[in-house]
Amino acid sequence: MLRELRVQNFVLIDDLTLSFASGFNVLTGETGAGKSLLIGALSLLLGERAPTDLIRTGSEEAQVEGLFDRPPASASGADFPVDGEEVVLRRQLQRNGKGRVYINGSMATLAQLDALSAFLFEIHGQHTHIGLTDPNAQLRLLDAFCKTGLLREEYLRGFLELRSLKKEKEELELRIVNQLKEKDFICFNLGEIEAAALSAGEEEELLREEKRLRHAQEISRLAQASSEALNGENGVLESLGTISDQLLALDRLSGEQTEPMRMLEEAVLNLKEVARSLGRQSRADEFDPNRLDQISGRLQEIARLKKKYGAPSCEALLAECEALRRRLGGIEGGEERLPVLEDLIREREGTCGEQAKSLTERRREGSKLLEQQIGRELAALKMEKSRFQVSIEAVPLTSTGSDRIEFLIALPGEPPRGIGKVASGGELSRIMMALKAVLSSGEGLPTLIFDEIDAGIGGAVAERVGRRLRQLARSHQVLCVTHLPQIASLAERHFSVRKRHHQGRMRTEVALLSGEERIEEIARMLGGQRLTATTRQHASEMLSSNLKSKA
Repeated sequence: MLRELRVQNFVLIDDLTLSFASGFNVLTGETGAGKSLLIGALSLLLGERAPTDLIRTGSEEAQVEGLFDRPPASASGADFPVDGEEVVLRRQLQRNGKGRVYINGSMATLAQLDALSAFLFEIHGQHTHIGLTDPNAQLRLLDAFCKTGLLREEYLRGFLELRSLKKEKEELELRIVNQLKEKDFICFNLGEIEAAALSAGEEEELLREEKRLRHAQEISRLAQASSEALNGENGVLESLGTISDQLLALDRLSGEQTEPMRMLEEAVLNLKEVARSLGRQSRADEFDPNRLDQISGRLQEIARLKKKYGAPSCEALLAECEALRRRLGGIEGGEERLPVLEDLIREREGTCGEQAKSLTERRREGSKLLEQQIGRELAALKMEKSRFQVSIEAVPLTSTGSDRIEFLIALPGEPPRGIGKVASGGELSRIMMALKAVLSSGEGLPTLIFDEIDAGIGGAVAERVGRRLRQLARSHQVLCVTHLPQIASLAERHFSVRKRHHQGRMRTEVALLSGEERIEEIARMLGGQRLTATTRQHASEMLSSNLKSKA
């Protein structure tokens, strides 16, 4: 439970420390005195948003700190995430927008604060619908009432396994589709390169041949001219023949073969070979324009493939072809895993379906008892003609089973509607009170805070609400902000919230009342600012009667 609350530099609060006790605590005061500031400060310990305008003017930092008893595991429903017998939550707000969170003196995050404070306390107001109008929250409350914890945990394990199997199947199917696309892509590219039947050095050879063919006529002309210069009349070979005759005569005269003669004979043989080669090149019938077109087309095809695959040469294209073959061989199938997964999914769906069916049966049984108990609470709160119902609608399997839960209320003459759609604030307050009275025992929350949930009610109904709050305080610490004397007079501890001028500034103060001070506050709530002996007497009798009676 909440033992102590300290608030510093928070809106109108300078430095305020309050000590609370178990049982039923109320805070009262005139409108605008600052009661909602205390609820706002406590909300910060729940991890709610903290704008900088909450920091008191003239201060650079605001701070809210709460001291709580550590709830036992049986109350929290799980191992409590903090060691020790006490829990200290502290929230600091800074003018620069940065803030700090501390748990038992150690820095923490807002998420950690939110998760931890959920074990400690809960705030309910006239328009607070989060806890009681959200279907998911209603399902948790119903399950707590029906004690489905073990069933739900067992089902959740199976459901998570089912979801994991389905995810694996989806990923495998997607991978298989992508693999098929990749195979098609690789096979197409591989086939395209293989169909080209490339060879190493082919492009260079084709370029040389293309160059020859493009200059074939000029080559023929030059070769023919050169050939005629060698073989023609008065050509080089004819002149060399004359020189050869002369050297031969020289050799006969000298009686031995001279070196010039030998070299000349060798030169004549080489020049004759040159002449024959030039003769071949000079023949025009060797020029084939179709061959030039073939070479040009082949070079264009090679250039296209090089550009497409980013390859600088035919050798690089051949290397890409080999890489594609390796990629194709490395693609895994996975198709054989699909039927195995499908069998596992069908088996797990059947098991989860049976577990969800058991959950539904437990919830339907428990909902009947819940409807009866809530009905009795509503009757005690002067809503005996209203009917509370639990709607259980079948839905596909989710992490909580196959049920969608909604709490309905049928007001007199009206069809059942979701409790969040009930227009009257007073009716909503009483419905919420009935729900909390019945369901709170399974929530494991040590402290329940009610912020003006008595709005829109009065008279005998207000007294009934007060008695239900006092009854709830037997198992929980209850803090209630109220404007009604019928409720305030039933509390075990009574705090008065006042707004006063101090050193030229307005500030909120809180005082624990007792004796005559409490009579004066109840009298003010009964009769306004002009108190009379009658209102004081009425307040005294109300307090005396309520202290002696049992809720």
